[in-house]
Amino acid sequence: MCNSRNPAWPLLLALLAPVAARASNPESTMLSPESSLAGAVVAADDDGGGGWYNPASLGGLKRSSVQLGISAYSYAWVNSEGVLTTVLPWETQSQNTRASRYSSVPSVLGLTYMLREGLGLSLGLWTPFHDSFSTGFSTTSRGALPSAPNLQATLDQRYDWSQSGDDTWATAAVGWQVHPKVRLGLSLQGALLTRSEAVALTTTLTTDSMLGSERGAHIQVSVNEAVNRLSLRAVLGVQWLVSKYLRLALALRSPQLQVARWGQHVQTVLVSALLPGFAPQEGSYIDTKPPGGTFLMVEQVRGLVGAVVDLGGLSLRADGEWSPELPSELLRPSVKVRLGALYAWNADLTVGLGVSYDAARTRARDGAISLDRYGLSGGMTYRADKVVKALGGGLWDLLGTIAVTGIYGTGFAPGMTVVPLEFSKSVVPVFPGVSDQPFQEVPTWSLDLSVHFMTTVKF
Repeated sequence: MCNSRNPAWPLLLALLAPVAARASNPESTMLSPESSLAGAVVAADDDGGGGWYNPASLGGLKRSSVQLGISAYSYAWVNSEGVLTTVLPWETQSQNTRASRYSSVPSVLGLTYMLREGLGLSLGLWTPFHDSFSTGFSTTSRGALPSAPNLQATLDQRYDWSQSGDDTWATAAVGWQVHPKVRLGLSLQGALLTRSEAVALTTTLTTDSMLGSERGAHIQVSVNEAVNRLSLRAVLGVQWLVSKYLRLALALRSPQLQVARWGQHVQTVLVSALLPGFAPQEGSYIDTKPPGGTFLMVEQVRGLVGAVVDLGGLSLRADGEWSPELPSELLRPSVKVRLGALYAWNADLTVGLGVSYDAARTRARDGAISLDRYGLSGGMTYRADKVVKALGGGLWDLLGTIAVTGIYGTGFAPGMTVVPLEFSKSVVPVFPGVSDQPFQEVPTWSLDLSVHFMTTVKF
């Protein structure tokens, strides 16, 4: 179709960098009132999120509850410097990507039910991740071609990229207090994960020649992918009530196993070139393939530890999480730390504050955004006593939670350098004949701000 003498061919390859440049944040939404306020919940009596974070906590249920809904509204900014550098004979251009996005997480439903004292059940639909993103840029440059110094050439390029994703999990969990000081729990979790992506690149190099054989070059590329995946995993948990002031916990998440996958990947390429000093080129290529594979491990095992110090009205918490490397998904070992506190201001009001650190799970040189993320959260849970009394309640309570979270990320994104008329000088990981050349790492930062609203009925 084309060969390495085609000056437009390297610009096609620049498309492949942003295709893989997706952030890694699989649990960006907190899924219970306590987790949204204090962050750390592995060792806590977390009624709303026990089925997700640590099912052992269900062994300590004092009442049953229904989490009627969770809504999270988020706005984010992402800035990457020098993602694509184009070296032309007359100048060098460096393109940055700056984008903002708004997303909302749909409501979910959670039920925790105390079967009897020391035995609890949780059923829930969780949405820990929901996101959409789009960005694009245009470039124009004009100069003389080395192969024909008397000709002026104009390069016009337009790039657009958008993606969206959604993770929805169904969970069934049970917790049992097997000893006055020990609780055990098991959670089975199944997910439908959807991802869609669209990339379009149009590059045109025109000359001011009147000859038809020297008009220029044109390339159009589009990549569209939509993938759906069903996967399963399990969570084992234990809590140890060391004393009335101290509780320790451990939770182990099994690897996430893909059991079904469907969708389609379509790539279209159109290329033509009529330039002085180069052989005429023309061609097209369409590749359509469904994503395949079943029973694949798509996420590592995770180990979580937690501690709670209960000082009466004040509860101090700490969680740590670690996962090993998973080469098949280009994921490196990761560490996450969460510290938080809850304070019962009075019988109807509890306030909380939490901080977190989440180490990057990916490497920019492998083609994915790599960010260390630092988070701060805070909010309150209010018991609507007057509303309950007005509605004739007595055996049930109504609680409302509002929390605000801010997360700052700093790290690197994958970048590339393209030399259109001297392809051998390009820094392109997909350069023909080069199998292990990494992406360039370029500075990137992000900022996510979100508000969470939750309503819980206890009975």
